[in-house]
Amino acid sequence: MAVVALAVVGVSLAAPAVLPADCHAQTRRSVPPTARYVSGNGQAFILDTSGSRALMRFERSTEVWVLRPTPAPRGDIIYRNDNGDQVLKVTPDGGVTLYTTAAPQGSPVSRVGDAQGLASATLTGAQLVDYFMRQSYRASQAMGRLI
Repeated sequence: MAVVALAVVGVSLAAPAVLPADCHAQTRRSVPPTARYVSGNGQAFILDTSGSRALMRFERSTEVWVLRPTPAPRGDIIYRNDNGDQVLKVTPDGGVTLYTTAAPQGSPVSRVGDAQGLASATLTGAQLVDYFMRQSYRASQAMGRLI
């Protein structure tokens, strides 16, 4: 009987499992939905967790990364890119660490202000054709032949 009582107490004290959807909601509580950050080495980026997926864009870049949150020890959230590489770590109290090839051990990050969301912009048909033409020209210039 004592063994059963200990088993029941042990199960009731076990922490609940954290699902990825839960960790994204937890991150929203610990960091602003959309903000601009700067790392210790001066690298600036925008993190947007206002939507169903976390989005990140480095300043001076047009590429927007879709990040996948995964739970980590102590309630931390690890954000990974599409390759599975660790990009950001967010602690429950809002601390953020950026992981890059220049700082593989991580660089502390400070929030420096609000930012506009990174939601996908809508393009008209003419704007889309113009974009494709510019990208085709860039590829042709890089390859030395018509692309």
